[in-house]
Amino acid sequence: MLAAVLWLGNVSFTIIDNENHVEAVQDESLINVAKLIGCDAADLNLALSTRKMRVGSDNIVQKLTLSQAIETRDALAKSIYAGLFEWLVEQINKSLAVGKRLTGRSISILDIYGFESFDRNSFEQFCINYANERLQQHFNRHLFKLEQEEYIQDGIDWAKVDFDDNQDCLHLFEKKPLGLLSLLNEESTFPNGTDYTFANKLKQHLNSNPCFKGEREKAFTVSHFAGEVTYDTTGFLEKNRDLLHLDSIQLLSSCSCHLPKAFASNMLNQSEKPVVGPLHKAGGADSQKLSVATKFK
Repeated sequence: MLAAVLWLGNVSFTIIDNENHVEAVQDESLINVAKLIGCDAADLNLALSTRKMRVGSDNIVQKLTLSQAIETRDALAKSIYAGLFEWLVEQINKSLAVGKRLTGRSISILDIYGFESFDRNSFEQFCINYANERLQQHFNRHLFKLEQEEYIQDGIDWAKVDFDDNQDCLHLFEKKPLGLLSLLNEESTFPNGTDYTFANKLKQHLNSNPCFKGEREKAFTVSHFAGEVTYDTTGFLEKNRDLLHLDSIQLLSSCSCHLPKAFASNMLNQSEKPVVGPLHKAGGADSQKLSVATKFK
């Protein structure tokens, strides 16, 4: 599966008409992907270069432009990788569960100091730093808040430990309807939403929060537990939608290899949950899925 993901990244396209429509180049990349996931190379080419749409009672096939085909290819690669990651975690948990049933014991590992701040911080750092805020709160709650509440109940004489509570920063992320995650999801559902309109919406609604600061252009800064991080909203909406079209899921379903089939089955189960993402005018069943930020939360 990992080899298939890597070969997919090497698949290229050739333009076939003056409207910038494309088809995949029939080279070793395309052939190797098809062989590794267990599908026909012609079916893979169709899934990467066309999209089936339902208009009224008719089914039509739309040819994709170069940028649409590249997005489709990358979405397929990401979905195989994500499916594999979740499958591996499931297998590990299954094998560990045997020992846990026998002994009733388990080991929990909490990795907590992993805030990221680079020259340019995008949606990935946004998610990672949000996770770390949650872990920090979990850590504070168990190490300080709950312990000290017990001491008070037991009437123990002790010197109160002061600690930095990051609850304000968590509110900035999680508050509904005007938190970072809610506003991101809302803007992701608008077909005309852009990273620029998203950045402006944040400034409009969140400037009063002490942990938030609107910046010039499309950027904003969050005062995290570990320090300030400035995020560039370029690509935020696209990454949050992460649309995988039904054609790609059907391709995985048709594979002879059991893993892509399992990934497709999980994706179809997820797609029955609440709608997020711009619903395409022609039967948007493929985009009825949870946003990346919601799944991450």
